[in-house]
Formats: sequence, C-alpha cells, structure tokens
Amino acid sequence: MIAKNYDELGDSNLLTPKEAAVMLGLSVDTLCVWRSVARYNLKYVRCGRLIRYKMRDLREFIATRTQTHTAGGLGNVSE
Repeated sequence: MIAKNYDELGDSNLLTPKEAAVMLGLSVDTLCVWRSVARYNLKYVRCGRLIRYKMRDLREFIATRTQTHTAGGLGNVSE
C-alpha cells in the first residue's frame, strides 16, 4: 500500500522500500545502493530478508538535510 498522505502516518509506522522511495522522491534501487554502501545514515529495519523504514527515521533524515541557503552563494556569475 502506497500512502497518499504521509503526514497522517505515525512515527512508528513501517514503510516498505517502495513507499520510502516515493516519499523521498528516489528510486528503490537508490535506497538499495545507499544501504549497501552506507552512503547516508538512513536507518532501516531488517527482519530476515525484508527491509522496512520507520516513518520517524525518514522524517529525521529529511529534516537533517533541509537547507536554507547554499554556502558561498552564487559566486561570480556572468550574464
């Protein structure tokens, strides 16, 4: 089941990799690579061969990567 409104889900809800990918705007393959190479500290739950993501961890992941500006600005931009 792909949730239509992730805001309605509680922090302890578990999402499939497909649901997590949709929420993050990524492909399932990207999440798989991130898990394999530990590219980001995105927590997940493994139960046997099944992978699930806690809603709380996905929200935290997004919050820690939210930017308000870019370092250094635009630099020398010619028109």
